[in-house]
Amino acid sequence: LGFREVGKRANYYRSPEHGPTGALVMRRDLR
Repeated sequence: LGFREVGKRANYYRSPEHGPTGALVMRRDLR
């Protein structure tokens, strides 16, 4: 995926609801 997508997702996962889980999801995307 492009860095733009990762950035958008990072912003979305930054929500307090996701919390640390966002990092795991981002790692999956980077794969």
